Amino acid sequence: MGLNTAVLCVQGEDEAWMLRALAGWEPTGHVVPADLVGAALQAGPAVGTTGGWTFVIDPGLGLAFDPVNAALASRGGRGIAAVWQSATDTHAFDVYEDGLRTRGQVRMAGTLIVDDGSPIPEEEGLAWDDDAEEALARLVSRVSGIDLLGRDFLEVPVHPLRRRPTLR
Repeated sequence: MGLNTAVLCVQGEDEAWMLRALAGWEPTGHVVPADLVGAALQAGPAVGTTGGWTFVIDPGLGLAFDPVNAALASRGGRGIAAVWQSATDTHAFDVYEDGLRTRGQVRMAGTLIVDDGSPIPEEEGLAWDDDAEEALARLVSRVSGIDLLGRDFLEVPVHPLRRRPTLR
């Protein structure tokens, strides 16, 4: 697939809560389909909701996979942060329960580099060695119910974000 993006998915459909966790970011006021995030028209992160979950798609990788953002956003529920970085063949995820990181893995070029916490049931049967990109997308789907590989997800409306201006 050649993905270069990160996602953060947390229980509950509450974009305002997510934006409070992502201090320093605000909506641009536009709405685009999820499949345009990362394209030239919408190169920055975006927030949306679907199926009882709120998510951030982040082609810049750092915002959605930041452990502080993920911990704050997942307070009061479950969350999963995932990153796909094709240039270095890196695939990683962290699972959060009520704001605490309970599980995490990092794979580089097929080698498991970090393996923290106990495996979660949703990991069972994933084909990491065959296709790590797809395995990670399937894990996100199993945890959140959001099918990142499905056509329905690509059409979900999202709100692009921009850095909030700071006073000087």
